[in-house]
Amino acid sequence: ISTQQSARGNIQFSSRLNGTGSITAAADIALNPLFCKARMEVEGLELGWVQPYFSDKVQLTVTRGHLTTEGDLNVEQDHEGKIKVLFAGDLKLGDFASVDKKHADDFVKWRTVILDDIRAGTDPGIVEIGAVRIEDLFSQIIVDENGSLNLKNAFTGGKAGDETAPPDERKAIERIRIAKVILENGEVGFLDRSVNPSFSADLGEIWGSVSGLSSDKTPRAAVDLSGKLNYSAPLKITGSINPLADDIFVDLRTIFQDIELSAMTPYSGKYIGYAIEKGKISLDLSYLIESSELDARNDILIDQLTFGGAVQSEHATSLPVRLAVALLKDPNGRIDLRLPVKGRTDDPEFSVAGIILKMITNTISRAATSPFALLEAAYPGASELGIIEFEPGKSALPAGCKDRLGVLSRILMDKPSLKLEIQGFADVDKDRTGLENALFEKKLKTEKLKNMVKGGGNAPSLDDVIIDPGEFELYLKKAYDASDFPKPRNFIGMPLSLKPAEMEKLIRDHITVTDSDLRLLALNRAQKVKECLMGLQLVDPSRIYLVEKNSLAPEEKEGAGKSRAELTLK
Repeated sequence: ISTQQSARGNIQFSSRLNGTGSITAAADIALNPLFCKARMEVEGLELGWVQPYFSDKVQLTVTRGHLTTEGDLNVEQDHEGKIKVLFAGDLKLGDFASVDKKHADDFVKWRTVILDDIRAGTDPGIVEIGAVRIEDLFSQIIVDENGSLNLKNAFTGGKAGDETAPPDERKAIERIRIAKVILENGEVGFLDRSVNPSFSADLGEIWGSVSGLSSDKTPRAAVDLSGKLNYSAPLKITGSINPLADDIFVDLRTIFQDIELSAMTPYSGKYIGYAIEKGKISLDLSYLIESSELDARNDILIDQLTFGGAVQSEHATSLPVRLAVALLKDPNGRIDLRLPVKGRTDDPEFSVAGIILKMITNTISRAATSPFALLEAAYPGASELGIIEFEPGKSALPAGCKDRLGVLSRILMDKPSLKLEIQGFADVDKDRTGLENALFEKKLKTEKLKNMVKGGGNAPSLDDVIIDPGEFELYLKKAYDASDFPKPRNFIGMPLSLKPAEMEKLIRDHITVTDSDLRLLALNRAQKVKECLMGLQLVDPSRIYLVEKNSLAPEEKEGAGKSRAELTLK
């Protein structure tokens, strides 16, 4: 070994470190200029001794693990004084385990991680790996009682700003290529202690590969992964990605089938206020990210979702979740949601989860404000079922109403968990006038019906009696004579002969419509709707309720008169 120009020497070295693994090296070296061509072998080197070097950076403790590597290390200084380093070889990390310092919970462990055909060097900075094989990987994601995530806690530490590189620092690694990443029998556990009772899930039997990872723009790695949630619900992820390039590309489809919802009771109890008795959910998610543009499709199928008992929770939403579920279920008890999402991933205000949550929340809100509109797509005409308007003073159903109520009957038949409330209302002014007209007409019809009975013919119902224009004065006179109010008389006490208009005015003047009459009209309107539904014989009467509240007049609704019945799904 000499400092003379271009003089080369030879070194052979072997040792044990802390009584564990062995290190062996043989190298040709030169000091002027710097040169090294070495063959290195490390066998079973325990990793615990490196703990002090990163303990202030990560909140993890390495409890076991060993390193084995074999390869060639080349170091060469060029005529400009730049030093180039290149390593070519293999590396193995075996029997690794770590725990988080805060709770001493398992964080990540594996049986073997093998990196084959490594080529890593500087100037240019490159990392090329033929294959990464990960066997029996286990990682655990934990949310503690305060909602803190162990993944975030594990990588906090060090001085503020340590990870901020100087603005003029050149990118250290110019090219990364990994031919294949193979995952064999992986497992990810999830434990959430922020809900009561705690929630746990296990995504296991994870097998698959990612082939062709590269920091170059054009190549896209093929993804093919599979697993099972809680040993039953299958997961499949396929597609292509380019996560190492500056312009990230993602085109993935994720299919999750038959996830049991009853296990989600800790969340449904906290945020909905009800346990989940049974149900399954399947997800078919397609995400495309290109040039920072996201185009995502979220197809969600919920099957046989059934809520159990109420759960007291201050966090429970006031939204009508159970009603929304009942409305959205098809005749087979399934809910099919299609939630497309588009946006820019470089927009700090953009959140996929936030958009999906808002879409679901809006759907649930519509169950309260416009339940029939929510059903329009599946049942054409459903959006018009919330209100049935009547002619002033009348309770007879308007023309075409039976067909509309037929649609409602099908809805109730298809959705057996729904109940229907019907409330009648009255317009105090218009219905009072309408009732006065109806009572006036009733007096004339009564007189005609008497004549029909005397004639011996088949007498119709009073509602079916029609007063023709030519008969009006005849039956007006009969109704006037039959009325028991005091009639005008002459000076000798004989009844005066009055004109038709005068008789009509006197009859009307003695017709009184009270608030009780208006209340009865409102009740009759609701009853007529119920009778029509019962006549269709599709719905159990026990599911239909007549409702009467304090006010005769309904709330103002744009485009709707007050002489109406309102139908509400519950």
